[in-house]
Amino acid sequence: MKKGIDIQLTWIFVLITGAVIFVFFMTVVSKQKEIAEDKTSLAVKSKLASVMLVASVGSHAFNTFDAASIPVEFSCTDPETAAFRIGKRGASDQLNGIVFTQSRLQGDALYAWSLDWLLPYRAATFLLVANERTKFIFYKATPSDSFMDWLLADFPGQVPKSVITSPTDTALGSSGFDTYVIVQKAGNELNPTHDFSRFTLSRERIYILTITPNVNREFGEIGFKQLRSPNTAETDGPGYYYRKEMLYGALFSPELPMFRCMMQRSFVRAKAVTELNYRRVGEIHDNATSTIAGSLGVRNPHCRDLYGYIKYTFDNKTYPYCGNVKIMEDVVKIVGNGDSPLTTARPGDFITSCGDCIGPSPCCSGGPCAASNDFQRLEDNYRRLVRESEDITLEGGCPYVY
Repeated sequence: MKKGIDIQLTWIFVLITGAVIFVFFMTVVSKQKEIAEDKTSLAVKSKLASVMLVASVGSHAFNTFDAASIPVEFSCTDPETAAFRIGKRGASDQLNGIVFTQSRLQGDALYAWSLDWLLPYRAATFLLVANERTKFIFYKATPSDSFMDWLLADFPGQVPKSVITSPTDTALGSSGFDTYVIVQKAGNELNPTHDFSRFTLSRERIYILTITPNVNREFGEIGFKQLRSPNTAETDGPGYYYRKEMLYGALFSPELPMFRCMMQRSFVRAKAVTELNYRRVGEIHDNATSTIAGSLGVRNPHCRDLYGYIKYTFDNKTYPYCGNVKIMEDVVKIVGNGDSPLTTARPGDFITSCGDCIGPSPCCSGGPCAASNDFQRLEDNYRRLVRESEDITLEGGCPYVY
């Protein structure tokens, strides 16, 4: 009897000891795994921070770096507040710069594409981030669709994409990616009730962006939708873009809240850059209007008028909301209120006559100018600044500005 009890106690001791050893080794393995994940997360974070730093001083660069399937999360609640977090245990860090991306990316590789946003001076540098688990599908409904050709012309070849010409194209369906971004032009649209039946929608996220460009394509409206079932697309609302770089930003950031927040941040940054350029031009203009011997105004009087035009294009307060600084303030406020910068009718101080007029003021004071929206005003000023810079080059002897 006693011998049997001893044997039982021995086995109990062996089991307890084995369990303790097993738990110990599992704890060590788990700890080692956490340490390895932390090291990988730190490496990804360091690389992403380096790419963002390079993007702040350079442009039109494309980088690919290992992400080791570590989740990367981005958030932006207002133009001043944006953050990113890498790994499940990682703390949030402040997100500096203008980063267009999805709210969550997880894959073996991250793609980072930097682009200058030119107005025509460099107003900001955008960083567009995606991964190898995201596929872009461009719907080119007709061979003569010049808009899609324009959009595809600069799209990086390293990023997974397909160009389809028919709703029956087999590329319009599940093909092993986590996220699909479908890009189409308004008027040439796919039908959610039957054209997306080849997507499984088990774990996939499917975004549909419908672009309504203006006549010259440089600005317009974007419809944001997410496919919830094979025949149901949930509309998130309209977004807006000014120039091609921002439209690319929408493609890489197909969730409206993230895109809208970074769009506002873009205009806040552009306003600060414009104010800086205004001060620089003001100093040159002061010298150009001087009558002191040896001054620019004496050496080349024509410079005075050129820099006067540029100065007012940057920040004209003679007629509100026509200089770029005022327009950018307008856009940030309008988008923040959920309104459209493409609307021409404005109450109160919102003036709608900013045409392509000659003279020191870009706004026709009582002249025959057609009403225009904020983006059209920016586009008018863009053309005006290009024209004045060309005149400066032709004139010679006038310092260059931007």
